[in-house]
Amino acid sequence: MKKRTNFLVYPLLLMGALLIFISSCKKDKDENPTPPSTNGNGVFTCGDNVTYIYNGQAVTYGTVLSSGNCWLDRNLGATQVATSSTDHLAYGDLFQWGRAADGHQLINWSAWDAGIPVNPATSGTCDAVDTNTPLHSNFIKCSFDPRDWRSPQNHGLWQGVDRVNNPCPPGWRLPTEAEWDAERESWSDNNAAGAFGSPLKLPVVSSRDNINGSLLSVGAMGLYWASTVDGTRSRRLVFDSSTAHVGRDARAFGFSVRCIKDN
Repeated sequence: MKKRTNFLVYPLLLMGALLIFISSCKKDKDENPTPPSTNGNGVFTCGDNVTYIYNGQAVTYGTVLSSGNCWLDRNLGATQVATSSTDHLAYGDLFQWGRAADGHQLINWSAWDAGIPVNPATSGTCDAVDTNTPLHSNFIKCSFDPRDWRSPQNHGLWQGVDRVNNPCPPGWRLPTEAEWDAERESWSDNNAAGAFGSPLKLPVVSSRDNINGSLLSVGAMGLYWASTVDGTRSRRLVFDSSTAHVGRDARAFGFSVRCIKDN
């Protein structure tokens, strides 16, 4: 009788171990999902969609190839790809250089030339903080040099995919100054028309002022951050109806962000 009992117990133990193994595999799969891909084979190809958590919500963006690089097809925060240079649904959000997507960047656009920041600007003349992650989602004003939302400055917040405040999807990052220049040089015209005519369809969004937090040049000028630092400033792409170039600005300004795939 004892041998018969053992004969029944061993298969049951084996079956239980097998069920635990299957459950463990399923859990690992759920916690480590296959990278987003429209081709179904789990290997990303430029042109596939990218889904990730942005500002606390899941968003899905398309991707496009331009100037030899893979880019998101819209600005961070935009609800669609631009249908014109002044398509306000494609404007997206305005980031202070080096800040995470903590809510300070959010803008509600109502027309091609009008929008309202979701969160207010701080009240002081310069309310710079000494941490990489402010304990609020307000836009941080600062009119004193070096006009940065962080004091002391941190020059490494946005370089590469692994930086602490990178707002882009995993495996994506902000473009460098050189990558923005290469993109600009690929345009048919060195101005806003060329920016929209490119595969990136860059709109002329606006900027948010570092002194009072108001919106500037809405629908007239596009300003896009690069990850590259330049002394106490950071580099950015700018274009309007007549010209385009890469220059530098204070980090307390709010500019657009367009992400690029890290190679």
